[in-house]
Amino acid sequence: MSYLGLDLTIVEARCDWITATTKHGEEGLDLVRFAQSRVSYEEKLGSKVERFRAFGYVGEQSRHVRWGWGSSGGLAVFSGDEAGDAAYSAATLADHWTRVDYCVTVVAGPDQINPPQDYRDAMKRKPERPNGWPQMSRYEEMWGGDTFYIGKRVSPYYCRCYNKHVESKGDYPPGSWRWECELKRHASEGAQVRARDSGLTTRYITAFLAHEFARVELEVPWRINSVVKRDPQIRHRPDADRKLEWLEQSVAPTVDFLIEARGEDRVLDVLGLPRLSRHSTLAGDRWKGG
Repeated sequence: MSYLGLDLTIVEARCDWITATTKHGEEGLDLVRFAQSRVSYEEKLGSKVERFRAFGYVGEQSRHVRWGWGSSGGLAVFSGDEAGDAAYSAATLADHWTRVDYCVTVVAGPDQINPPQDYRDAMKRKPERPNGWPQMSRYEEMWGGDTFYIGKRVSPYYCRCYNKHVESKGDYPPGSWRWECELKRHASEGAQVRARDSGLTTRYITAFLAHEFARVELEVPWRINSVVKRDPQIRHRPDADRKLEWLEQSVAPTVDFLIEARGEDRVLDVLGLPRLSRHSTLAGDRWKGG
């Protein structure tokens, strides 16, 4: 089934999960204090507050907020509506976001769409492409739960679409479908910067989810109003390249000085290097093995 032309009602487009960490110190405590205030707020609304202990952190948790303090500093986790409401504060107070989920939820008519089935059928009709497709799977439960996955859980980008009415045990109305993308590593760090500097708007998140599914040529049933790009992955240079740069910048000037002061043969002996031909020098022409 093609979703082109569909413009279903979007009932939410926001962050659905944020895991934020911070270092020790007074600034680190600001994140924890903010999370504590959100736990207290949920407690006033009737949420049960319990002890939280995980990953070396100890603190408290309510329905949608957790905080902890440990040897590494502070941890705060926000989920559901709290993640959407807390995004700016969590981005400003945290040193790092280690995970963030974006979500878009739409409401369709009875039997109007079934994304996991529709996506599975669409992918079965697609030919192989030169670089292959990302890992994709569908998980269907006996009594209505149905989810389609794109990517691997350990990847920086991990997408899914599922029946939110069933998953929420009826909190969402029939026909509710949820699209999510779980971001980690450089992707979650980029999301933190965006939340702090320009905000994670409804328009941005709806476009982001649409483009993530479009990467595997799958459509979404809502109108796309903008174009978004992934944050670039930081690629660290190989150790050999970094050490060569260090040799060039830090060692080569010293070698030049020692050659002038003690001679090339002495420098070669100290470095354990073979003698060079008479047509080159250590600090001058390119080396020519002798």
